[in-house]
Amino acid sequence: MLARRPEAGSLAPFRRLLLVLDAMSGYASAEAAARLARRFEAEFAALYIESEELLRLAGHPGARLIGRSPETEPGETTSSNLDTAALARALRARADEIRRAVERAARESALSASFEVRRGRIAAEVAACAAETDLVIVAWAEHAAWPGPISTGRAAEAIARANPRSILFLREDRALSGAVVVLFDGGAAAERALQAAAAIAGAAGNPCEVVLRTPRIAEADRWRSDIRARLADAGIELEFLHLPGGDGEALCAAARRRGASLVVVGTDGESEKSIAGDLLDRLSCSLLLVR
Repeated sequence: MLARRPEAGSLAPFRRLLLVLDAMSGYASAEAAARLARRFEAEFAALYIESEELLRLAGHPGARLIGRSPETEPGETTSSNLDTAALARALRARADEIRRAVERAARESALSASFEVRRGRIAAEVAACAAETDLVIVAWAEHAAWPGPISTGRAAEAIARANPRSILFLREDRALSGAVVVLFDGGAAAERALQAAAAIAGAAGNPCEVVLRTPRIAEADRWRSDIRARLADAGIELEFLHLPGGDGEALCAAARRRGASLVVVGTDGESEKSIAGDLLDRLSCSLLLVR
C-alpha cells in the first residue's frame, strides 16, 4: 500500500508548460497537458501552429487532394484540385476548435490558459516561443502530424535540436495514466530524468520503473538502494530493472513489457538529441526528454 502522494511542489521540476498543437491535434492532448499543469501547479500556455509546408504544397500547380466521399465505393478514392484560400480558412477554423478544446481542458482542471496561433515550421516556432518555458509538450500522433518529406523520428529530432528545453512528445492515443519508465545510468542527466519521472508518477499515483543501465551488478544494487532511500517519503511505487547494456531498442522493449504510458530519458549535448527520433520511431507511448 502506498503511503501518500507527494505535494506538487516537492518534486515538480516544471513550472511553465507550453503545449504545441497543430490541425491534427485533439482534445486528449489538451486534457493531459492541463492535468499535468494542475499537478505541478504550473503556468499553462498553448500554441497552435498552422503548417507553412502544407499551405506551400497546396499552392503548387500539380497538387491534388485525394480522399473519400460518402458517394465513393469501398476502396475507391476521389481527386480534386487544392484551394489554398479554402485550406487557409479550414486551418483557421480548426484553430478555433482547438482553442475551445484548450479552454475546456483548462476549465476542467481549474486553470487559466493562454492560446496563441502562429504560422510557420514546427521546430522554428517552438524554439521562438519556448524561451520562458520549462517544459514543451508536443502533441504527437502515429501519423505525420506536420506534412512534408519528413518521418516521425526526423521531425522529433528537428524539434529537439531547435529547442533547449525539456520536451514531452505526448502520444494522443496514450494518456499519462500508466506506469512511468525512466532510464538511469548514474550521470547528471539521469538524475534530472529520475526527478522528473518521480514527480510525474507520484503526482498521478502511478508506478515508476527505474531501468538501471550498467554492466556491473554491484553498481546496479547500489543505485537501487540509494534511489529507494531518496524517494522513500514520496509515496511512489518503485520497481527496478537491471539492463546490463543495449541500445534504445532494449529500453523500448522494457517499456512495452511494463505497459508504460511514458518513458523518461535525460539528455546532455547535441549528439544525444537524436535519441528523440530513434525512440519515437520505436515507442508506442509518450517520451519525455529532460534537459
